[in-house]
Amino acid sequence: TGDVSVTATSIDGAAYVGGLIGDNSGTISNCYATGDVSATIHNGYEAYAGGLIGWNEGTIIKCYATGDVSATATLYAYEANAGGLIGENWGTLKNCYATGDVSATAEYESAHAGGLIGHNWDTSIIVDCYATGDVSAITEERFASAGGLVGDADEGGTISNCYATGDVSATSNGFDPIANGLVGANRGEIADCYRYEGQIITLDKKGTVTNTPSNILGAACTLEQLNSKSFYTETLLWDETIWNFVELDFEKGKYPTLIGE
Repeated sequence: TGDVSVTATSIDGAAYVGGLIGDNSGTISNCYATGDVSATIHNGYEAYAGGLIGWNEGTIIKCYATGDVSATATLYAYEANAGGLIGENWGTLKNCYATGDVSATAEYESAHAGGLIGHNWDTSIIVDCYATGDVSAITEERFASAGGLVGDADEGGTISNCYATGDVSATSNGFDPIANGLVGANRGEIADCYRYEGQIITLDKKGTVTNTPSNILGAACTLEQLNSKSFYTETLLWDETIWNFVELDFEKGKYPTLIGE
């Protein structure tokens, strides 16, 4: 439940920071973290920050994180990746969620931020998950990609039966910033996923601000749907023996919870 913060300054270093685990290659189930998480890299490689796990190559089942998450890369550090649950993901997630706000900032290189996952790689599988936090990615020189669920998704990865609701923004003084309600920069496969129609999407390129998403991925869902049990059990096909849908009230922050929390 405590806050976690790591700063790495070595030119050969990287920061792997999570509310529960920094670097995971095993199976994690029925776990949670509630502290705020931050990772900073100065003049090294990458900063990976996740509300639960910084870097994941394992299997995550029925887990959640509620803390705010930030990743920062300064000087000539290569990349900042921040996710409400996982900063960088190569593994499998099932029945997980994150509710904290997420930000990634890179001084010279790339910044990826997602409500659930910052950067999702080609071997990954995400199913029956959601994120509700606001998301922002900022970079001075190169790529800024932000998504309500995933900031950047590589070819070969799959995302299914998921949704995201938070506002999303991307700012860049270099390449075109990318922001979307569900997934920012996407090269993977997406099926049966949703984004809240009330999300605010903001793109800022060299001081020119627009509110047009970079891409429209996932179907729009309404407030009425988010507050209806049938949206989860009949549309998303979530398992009632795993998820609790009592007292849903999106505007009051009452979202689906995992049975046994």
